[in-house]
Amino acid sequence: MIALYIILGILLLFIVVGLLRLGAFFEYSQEGALLFLKVAFVKIQVFPEKEKKKKSRKKKSSPPQKEKPPKSKRSIGETAKRVKAVIPTVVQALNRLRIRLKINRLTVVYTIASDDPADTAIKYGRVAAATDWLVPALNSAFNIKKCLVHTETDFVESEDRIYLCADVSIAVWELIYILLKLDFKAIMNLF
Repeated sequence: MIALYIILGILLLFIVVGLLRLGAFFEYSQEGALLFLKVAFVKIQVFPEKEKKKKSRKKKSSPPQKEKPPKSKRSIGETAKRVKAVIPTVVQALNRLRIRLKINRLTVVYTIASDDPADTAIKYGRVAAATDWLVPALNSAFNIKKCLVHTETDFVESEDRIYLCADVSIAVWELIYILLKLDFKAIMNLF
């Protein structure tokens, strides 16, 4: 009976871990880029890295390294054949990832800045024409909950600005499903 409880406990643990969502939050503006990775309710700042306190370490003399025999180099044709064999597997995995990835929020704000109103209007027309197709294309390619693509004008500043913000997530079980469908033999054949 105890073995049954242990098996049920392990199964329940796998189900709970599988339902957790892995996520990333990316933001880019004039101040720079910012990237957080999220696991359930825990956020980890990846970029820019937090400054760590430097500890003074004593340098140890390293033992002499043994020389490794040189690896045989492959020809370009052989490498191209190996890469060509892996392409369908990678495309299939990326397509599955595209379908399973959930974009909770996507924001793109492009601010056109110029002192000349006529120049600003011409730039605005070009940018608006270029971004009008962006929202339907993104919605058809990805699972997006909220999408905002916006163009603004600024007659005070002299440089254009862009603001990007994306909040994406995927469930652990979906990621495991994608990894299980990969053809590892073809990928390992590259190396």
